Amino acid sequence: MDNMNITQISVWLLTGVTALLIAGSAFAKFSNSQKVVDSLTKTNVLDYIKLLGIAELVFLALFLYPRTSNIGFVLLACYFSGALAVEISHRASLVGPLVILGLVFLITILRSPALFLP
Repeated sequence: MDNMNITQISVWLLTGVTALLIAGSAFAKFSNSQKVVDSLTKTNVLDYIKLLGIAELVFLALFLYPRTSNIGFVLLACYFSGALAVEISHRASLVGPLVILGLVFLITILRSPALFLP
């Protein structure tokens, strides 16, 4: 196997894991998972639980579709940066948003390196 195939396989695996994490987060919102409900209640955004789940799925779909992956990247980066800001302001765990944000950036750097060049 040459390096190009290894890179492509790595990108697909990372993309799959990231998609599962984001979709899982969205479906946890749709199913009113107690942990999610408690977290969103604490941050005073429980009224938007379904809208947040829909946003995650729409942004993920845009990220996964090659022609719209750059706008999907921007929207996911904004969404999870906002989630990170909320977690920081409420002294909650930063792990979830940071992991997803890091994976989204890593995938985008590997798929579209020109996006980050001057």
